Amino acid sequence: KVQGRPIEVFSEIDIRLKEAVILSDHLLLNQVLMNLLSNAEKFTDQGEIGIDLHLINENDEKMEVAFWVYDTGIGIENDRLDRIFEKYEQVNQKTKYKYGGTGLGLAITKKIVEFLGGTVDVQSEPKVGSLFVVTLSFKKGVNKLHTQQNLGVEPRFAHTEYKYVLVAEDNVMNRKYINEIFKNTPIEIDFAHNGAVAVEMCKNKKYDIILMDLQMPEKDGFEATIEIRTHENKNNSTPIVGLSAYATEEVKAKTTLVGMDWFISKPFTPKQLKSLLNIETTEQQRKEKPTQQDNVIDYQLLEELYFGDAEYAYEMFDHFLDVIDEQVDELQSALDNNIWEEGRRLVHKIKPGFSMVGLPHLQEIGTNLEKACEEKDLNTIKVLFEQLIDQLKADLPHVRREHQNLKLKIS
Repeated sequence: KVQGRPIEVFSEIDIRLKEAVILSDHLLLNQVLMNLLSNAEKFTDQGEIGIDLHLINENDEKMEVAFWVYDTGIGIENDRLDRIFEKYEQVNQKTKYKYGGTGLGLAITKKIVEFLGGTVDVQSEPKVGSLFVVTLSFKKGVNKLHTQQNLGVEPRFAHTEYKYVLVAEDNVMNRKYINEIFKNTPIEIDFAHNGAVAVEMCKNKKYDIILMDLQMPEKDGFEATIEIRTHENKNNSTPIVGLSAYATEEVKAKTTLVGMDWFISKPFTPKQLKSLLNIETTEQQRKEKPTQQDNVIDYQLLEELYFGDAEYAYEMFDHFLDVIDEQVDELQSALDNNIWEEGRRLVHKIKPGFSMVGLPHLQEIGTNLEKACEEKDLNTIKVLFEQLIDQLKADLPHVRREHQNLKLKIS
């Protein structure tokens, strides 16, 4: 971010910490430091940004470490310092208009630091800069740098058996799909239709793992994960897997920053999800494949998704055909009225359904349209939406034909 700007970035680590091994929640610690560094970058036009680590105290079991994040930015007025960690608090309205943001970053930072048993303080002077000091106590660990690591392999979480799974997902079609994947397993699934409900459910029941959609109404998956990780509940350390059809590197990085343990892009196959959760993938006896009448439908993808279960595939095709016209009308209305964020939300909700009926090429158009809505690129939005509509009109007869084929097979 600071490349090409008159800003230097510095880092200094206490020599006694360079070989130290400590035990902590690295995801939460990473989020704290990234929040503070992001603020330093945002409010510094020129000069310096830095992060230093200092060893404060040490004994046989613990190390107390201070993280200093500093900048030569706009600084904070003295009468604002005692309120800077409150929700929605910014230096002043002028700062809000110039630099943007919600004023939640420092409030979240303080909550995480306190959850980790530490403190955060600030020293600042207007037009000179700011210094944030995070002090945390860590247990000492054992140096395992030479332990063999399975890099590049999907993780197998600590549990070998899963009984209780929470799925936070607002899309009915996706809930049906996940429910079907676990149908023949001993797993009990609870569904939350948005992030706010998921947070409340985590207060009352301990889950073995949480599958968290990233884009949901009321409270998205990122916000829900931060609350689960930083507020008192029964699932502070429960593994959380992010789910999204918008699988950019930025999105994946953000899932790590908020405390998620892994990420799966949609649509995923039953085999992918079961492999991630260490569940044996015993395939049911496959029924006869549908007669391939054309090359529009991706039958190989359908086989991976449904394992030849014609009845289940028919349900998904049936649901898709029931809702697609209304969904497209809502999307067109949002785009016609220049409501780009709503358009982005709607196309994100619609596009996984395309792959579920064997049209992954339409999902790819949807991904590009979602990005164009995010960037408010009017010309690209118009071109991509017309392309999506034209392609959908051409492909729908094939979907309806396959829908009838599946109906005949199960009748």
